[in-house]
Amino acid sequence: MFRWALLYLCFIAHYYVCCGQDMVKQPSGEMTESEGAQVILMCNYTSTNPDLFWYKQLPNRSPTFILNQYTTEPGFKRFSATLDSTSSMFPLTIKNLHVSDSAVYYCALRTLYKNLTHFIASASHISMSSGQDRVEQSSGEITASERDQVIVRCNYFTTGINIYLFWYKQLPNKSPTFILNQYTTEPDFKRFSATLNSTSRTFPLRIKNLHVSDSDVLLYSEAHSDRNTLNSHTKTEEVLSYMM
Repeated sequence: MFRWALLYLCFIAHYYVCCGQDMVKQPSGEMTESEGAQVILMCNYTSTNPDLFWYKQLPNRSPTFILNQYTTEPGFKRFSATLDSTSSMFPLTIKNLHVSDSAVYYCALRTLYKNLTHFIASASHISMSSGQDRVEQSSGEITASERDQVIVRCNYFTTGINIYLFWYKQLPNKSPTFILNQYTTEPDFKRFSATLNSTSRTFPLRIKNLHVSDSDVLLYSEAHSDRNTLNSHTKTEEVLSYMM
């Protein structure tokens, strides 16, 4: 009997990966801030030889290097981080938040494991909000079998006029891959569909004919709305496991 776990995330909480005894971890929770505010993203690490980095990732983009404990990229002058070896922390401080700062942020540890260089990363998310815009999913576990059909529900709440909803797929240690939005679906995801219901304010993801390849995947939805020129998005999490 095989058992797979499929995580569905609608606003990032956190995850961590480790190689040997080395590890990085960010606290879970939603970080929704206003434009102009200052925010600190915490990052705890376990390593005898810390070599730490921060990256920023926008939707459908590869991660962009922000800084390490020695240098900061010129385009990120509002960003800073100081290594605290006593508390084993490398927090990222962002001053004077801009709308463009809405993104996923990775705290990464470079380590040598089995004679290979690895990047161990933990993720958190900042959203810019001008109101109570958010997306929600019911928590809990869904159990299904291979070839079954599953529906992952997502409710959105916004006072904005324009709403843009997306689903992404993310394999462990990989960048997110766009699945669909309310207008288009990528050719590789013909078994996946979602229909926006503006009356019930839902955008459920439907997966037909479950495959083994659907396992060990982080899937998350994003809701972007334009409200007072600010872009806001939120996420919650749900777990799907299935057996055969």
